[in-house]
Amino acid sequence: MDFKEIMERIAHMEGVHEDQEIAACLEMTKQSYAGYKRRGTLPLEEIVSYCIKKGRSVDQVLFGTDPPYVNRDLLKENEILTEKFKTLENLLITSMKGGREAA
Repeated sequence: MDFKEIMERIAHMEGVHEDQEIAACLEMTKQSYAGYKRRGTLPLEEIVSYCIKKGRSVDQVLFGTDPPYVNRDLLKENEILTEKFKTLENLLITSMKGGREAA
């Protein structure tokens, strides 16, 4: 995992260009960011926190794979539909057993 490549990916996702702006996206001070940059190490806790708060895929940020973002509305809709399908499945099973409740 390359520091420069990952930070460029975050900058692109956020539409920023300066180190100070990337640091702000990661909720870090510019001095802390500069230290990671100088050492070439990754602020993994901050990156994971960023991904969670922004609904982004950690794989996308770190490796450039998966979609660049996760649409939280679609995730919620998927959860709702999954529950509805489970309810329908249970109703179907009950009706196939002659209306008796499934044990």
